[in-house]
Amino acid sequence: MNRDDEYDEEVTVLFRRYHGRLRGFLINVGAAPDVADDVVNFAFMQLRRRWAGLRTGRADLYLHRVALNNLSRRQKSAMREELRWDPPETPVIDTSANLIDRLVLRWALGQLPSREREAVTLRHYMGFNIAETAMIMDGISEGAVKRYTSDSLRKLRKLLQDGTGTGDAENQ
Repeated sequence: MNRDDEYDEEVTVLFRRYHGRLRGFLINVGAAPDVADDVVNFAFMQLRRRWAGLRTGRADLYLHRVALNNLSRRQKSAMREELRWDPPETPVIDTSANLIDRLVLRWALGQLPSREREAVTLRHYMGFNIAETAMIMDGISEGAVKRYTSDSLRKLRKLLQDGTGTGDAENQ
């Protein structure tokens, strides 16, 4: 087995381990599912291209950082072109409390400013610690991560306690 085959095999193992979590993270920070798929694939292509230098480091941190940066570039481009993802016209109706809770939480996350949404999702959904979150979010300070997380949790509590769907996270 040559080195390229070995690297491909190692990256494939990482793909199986992190693909779903990374995709879920991107959707939770506002990406449409098809965009999330594209961004995840891009992040893994970048990981494979740089695998020789990264294989002893934290691949999950690298993947999240590349994905978040790529998503940010795509969203800025999409805003300039005024492209919007529209949900399907025929929604799937599932009245289970778990689905309803997830939809309400996704709505509430969508009300937050993007940096706060990213911080709270990385910390509390993805399970990264403060230092890892700071690294993923373009190397911002750990203090900024704490502030974004604290602000977003306060706003989420207010939005979810309101329960009317009329809360405004910017003014919470």
